Amino acid sequence: MQVSELKTIATSVRKIIENVVSESSYVDVELQSFPSGACEVSSVILGLYLKEKYDVNVVQSVGKRPSPYCEYSENNHVWLTVNETVFVDITADQFDDFSSKVFVGRDSAFHDTFEVYDTRPVEFSYLLRRGSEGYGSVYKEVATRMAST
Repeated sequence: MQVSELKTIATSVRKIIENVVSESSYVDVELQSFPSGACEVSSVILGLYLKEKYDVNVVQSVGKRPSPYCEYSENNHVWLTVNETVFVDITADQFDDFSSKVFVGRDSAFHDTFEVYDTRPVEFSYLLRRGSEGYGSVYKEVATRMAST
């Protein structure tokens, strides 16, 4: 899959997530201030779509870096790595030092500021939450809207 195609898909998925959040009377906490705090959920939604529609190898990359505002705190962030070489991030603009809504590429000075301490599979079970509506319905709505684009 070409980087340009990934960028088009990632941009569309982000826009659909933004629309679903703004149209919904209720969304669980991780999406309430999208893109802030929404990196993991959004990455799983996009990653599932890529896996199911395009059968690509995709994992969540989980990184941390020191917070610029407090020396005793860290910022955590999650983005996707596709086919082991391409970073795909639809929520990096939650940070002050990144302004683009969507990043897709092989090299990123921004992502290099994070120490990757975990990689996780992209699984639908992550979107299901005990005691809440979860994010499964958001994923299904994204997939439905993507099918009509």
